[in-house]
Amino acid sequence: MTKTTAHLSRYAAVVAHAAAEALDAAGPAPAADEAAGRMAMALPAARRLLDPAAVDPAAVLEGLRRLTTGPLRYNDSLGHTRPAYFALLVHLHAAALDDDTPGRDAVAAAVARLEPRPDDPADELWRALCLSHLPGQDPAPMVDAVVSRPGPNGELHAFVEGDDLLDAWWYRELVGLHALFRLAHGPLGRDAWRARARGAVLYHLDNTQPDHTTAQPWAVAAFLTHPESIPFGEQQLHDARSYWTHGGPGASVIPGLLLADAAGTMMGLDGPEAGG
Repeated sequence: MTKTTAHLSRYAAVVAHAAAEALDAAGPAPAADEAAGRMAMALPAARRLLDPAAVDPAAVLEGLRRLTTGPLRYNDSLGHTRPAYFALLVHLHAAALDDDTPGRDAVAAAVARLEPRPDDPADELWRALCLSHLPGQDPAPMVDAVVSRPGPNGELHAFVEGDDLLDAWWYRELVGLHALFRLAHGPLGRDAWRARARGAVLYHLDNTQPDHTTAQPWAVAAFLTHPESIPFGEQQLHDARSYWTHGGPGASVIPGLLLADAAGTMMGLDGPEAGG
C-alpha cells in the first residue's frame, strides 16, 4: 500500500466513523407524517451509504417517494433552509439505492423538480450531480460550463463585492466544491474536473478560515484527500463534532448526512486518481 493510498484509507475510515457517530446522535428518522420539510428524512439513506446491509431499501424508497411530491424547502435544526438542501436529499437517496432496485425510477421524478440555475455555479453542480444518477443523462456540459469559468485566483466562482456577502460566498463555494468533487471522482469524472476541484481546495486552504465554513462539513472529502489540505479538513471534522455535541436535538443531522456522503466518496478513491 502506497503512502497516498494509506492516507486515503485512513481518512475514509475516520470520516465513516464520524458519520456513524453523528447519525447515531441524530436518532431515528421522523415518521412519514412528521417528515415534511425536515432534513432528518434522509437518515435512512445516509445510514445505508455507510452500511447497505443495515438498512432495508424500502426505507430509502419511502423517502424518495416523498421527494417526488413533497415540499421543495427543507429545514436544518436551526430552521434555516438552503438551496442545496433539496438537491442533497435527492442525491443521497439516489446514491443509497442499487441501480436495479425496484422503484428506483422515482429518482427521475425527484430530479425533475430541480430548477436550472445557470447563474449559480453551486446549484448547477448539484443539479448535475443529481442528473448523474439517471441512465442516459449527460451532465458533463453543465459541469464543463462551471469548470470553464473559475474565479481569478482559482476559486470556484468569483466573489463580486457589493453583490455577495463574504460568508454567504464562502458557504456557496464549499457547497459547490462538495458536488464537483463527487462528480470528478465518480463514474463520469474527468481530469479537468479533478484539477479544477484541486485548484479550489488550494485556494480555500490559503484564503478561507475554517471557522468561516460553518459546522456543516461541505467538501470535507476534497480537503482530506489532498495531503496539504488535511488540517483544513480535520478542522471541519472538529467543528462539526463540537456543534452536534453541544447544539442540542437535531444538530447532528446535516453533519451526519454530509459525512456519510463524504465517506462514500472517499471509499471509492485510489491513490493515483485522487491526486487529480
